[in-house]
Amino acid sequence: MKNKIKFANDEIVILALYLLGGHSKLIHLEEIAMKADEIAPGRFRWIHNKEMISDSNIWDALSNARQKKKKGQFVTSSQSSWILTDEGINFAKKNINKLDKTINTKEREDPTIKRKRNLALTRIINSQAYKLLNEKKVNEILLDNLEEVFKINNYMTKNKKIERIQSLKSLFLNDTKTLKIIKSFEQLMNEKIQ
Repeated sequence: MKNKIKFANDEIVILALYLLGGHSKLIHLEEIAMKADEIAPGRFRWIHNKEMISDSNIWDALSNARQKKKKGQFVTSSQSSWILTDEGINFAKKNINKLDKTINTKEREDPTIKRKRNLALTRIINSQAYKLLNEKKVNEILLDNLEEVFKINNYMTKNKKIERIQSLKSLFLNDTKTLKIIKSFEQLMNEKIQ
């Protein structure tokens, strides 16, 4: 399978992660390696044993995607699993159609995702943060109110919190109005943490 345009290794892993659902959940390095090999056969293989996909080559590409200086951070990780950031999702959405059409890039909505989105929307609409936002009382929104929206707490690791927030945003990628609200809550939370 040849790509219509040439992608760098870090771009290939971003696209692989996106195709695997890495816009909403952590994906293990090995799954990313297999998908990246589908997209760019042989590019991530061992030199002396062409049958083996090199985890270290995949890890290097993911690390480069995490440290893109000019464009921002495209991925973040927790142990051996990775998730896309907003910048990574935007890159993937702009470039996914440039891959060879023999790769299945169509996303079918899973009924469980739809149910999650509906539950999340209900939680957001019924939250104190949303109520205060609608009443134009943004200054009264507390950190606890925002943590309730994102379903996070002080006992979670930083990476787990990032995953939860990213997962919530990804549920509303096609609902710009709700996504804008979520992003404003995320920004407000970041300001309150600093």
